Amino acid sequence: MNSDSSSSNDELFLEIPNDTQSNKKPTFRKFKLAPSKMNNLNSNVVNKPTQPIHVPDKNKIQLLMQAIPEYFPGNNLSIFIKEVDNLLNHLRDRLTPDLQYVVFFSIRSKIKEDARDYIAYANATQWTEIRTSLLRKYGDQRSEELLEANLRQCVQNRNENYSDFYTRVLKAFNDLIQIISLNANDPNLLIYKKFTYNQLALKTFQIGLLEPYRSYLSNFQLNTIEECLNKCYFYDNRKQEWEYCEFIRRSHNNSNNNNKPIRHNSPLQNPSRTFPPQTSYQSSFNKPIQARPFQRPINKPIQQNSRYFTNRQVFGPDSRPNTKTNTDHINMPRRSITVDELIHNLVDYFNQEKQNNGPLIPLTAVHARVSDALKIDTKTISNALRRHQNQDENKENEPQRKV
Repeated sequence: MNSDSSSSNDELFLEIPNDTQSNKKPTFRKFKLAPSKMNNLNSNVVNKPTQPIHVPDKNKIQLLMQAIPEYFPGNNLSIFIKEVDNLLNHLRDRLTPDLQYVVFFSIRSKIKEDARDYIAYANATQWTEIRTSLLRKYGDQRSEELLEANLRQCVQNRNENYSDFYTRVLKAFNDLIQIISLNANDPNLLIYKKFTYNQLALKTFQIGLLEPYRSYLSNFQLNTIEECLNKCYFYDNRKQEWEYCEFIRRSHNNSNNNNKPIRHNSPLQNPSRTFPPQTSYQSSFNKPIQARPFQRPINKPIQQNSRYFTNRQVFGPDSRPNTKTNTDHINMPRRSITVDELIHNLVDYFNQEKQNNGPLIPLTAVHARVSDALKIDTKTISNALRRHQNQDENKENEPQRKV
């Protein structure tokens, strides 16, 4: 054990005889390793400080620094940080300490207003310190889990267009990507999270859409939300084209129906047609509802059975000539007629009809007509007729007495 511990540089090697056909067994032998020149060269390379591969020109560095945008509080911080990160990755291991100081000082000069004061108070000189201070002060303080939940809860509202819904989903997705890109240190993890959240944004947009766009997008295999938006635009364009074609077709059919002459089907016009024309059945739902016509004319008077006799039934047809009546007495007040005057007029009319051989009407009908009209009983009418007859007899006898 002591011999092994004392000779730390001794190594055991397996010695194989040259004669492979001999029956000698392989044996082990100890020997001491001497330092080689290769080991000395390797040690010198490791201990020697690294030299920059290629130092860029100062003018080129100045042009690269001018490409970095300025940052003001309230602007998008992720854009400024990404530009600086890309520049430093491009200049990695190519700057001397003096050039690194110049580059970091130029980066600090791009920060303006309150952000510059905050960097000065924090005494941040290196880019890692500046980056951390800016994220702590002006970065998005929401966590990755909260931003993921906001992305999952995006749905299209009833009064919202799908373009506005696309903008909301895209903003939530970009906020989430900015957080993970600023805080993720492993590039492989960053690539995995970007792919995962891209699929999440795609599913959120497809499921959150209203009909008919949601059912339409389910028929395609899409990879990004931009492709979904283009499909929605395509659906609207095709729908407008279809509506326009339907409008042209309806207007064309209406014009043909109005200008089409009436044709009578006859074998002379179409001798090759041996079967009767088929009737086209049209749906009754598109026809306007027409009101049912009246069963009788509106101005036709309604016949009513009256229990009274008419003037023609009582007095017969009027045989007197049709003379124009004077209309001056229309506006004059009417004089009330007595029973005697009415009876006198009726008797004169009867006598005139008797002379003209007209139809005679019984006195009972006259009694009924007069009693119903004047509300007088038949006894009063009979007395009035008797008085009228006596007056007529007296008038006939007066000339004989004088003679």
